Amino acid sequence: MKAWNAIGSDSFARLGQSSGAKQRIAIPVAGGSDRDRRVAMALVEDTEIDAVDAGIVAGSGRQQPGAPSVAAVQEKVGANGTNAGADYLVRINRALFI
Repeated sequence: MKAWNAIGSDSFARLGQSSGAKQRIAIPVAGGSDRDRRVAMALVEDTEIDAVDAGIVAGSGRQQPGAPSVAAVQEKVGANGTNAGADYLVRINRALFI
């Protein structure tokens, strides 16, 4: 199963919203079977994030950090050991990968 690797901790902590909220974010969920994906998607929904069925794990490379589906929610540790602002990194990733 692959799901929460598509979102950074800052975004996970700040951006979850109740079901039906206009600004609710979504992450891709990949798994080995339809049943496994449905279970994982339900768990993602329980964390106040929409789940998007991304198919099987074998095709989930597009969910890796730096890939377009992940670029909007990544965080990175800066060279000086401090966390770069998540909003700044979102803008950088979108410019590079979308």
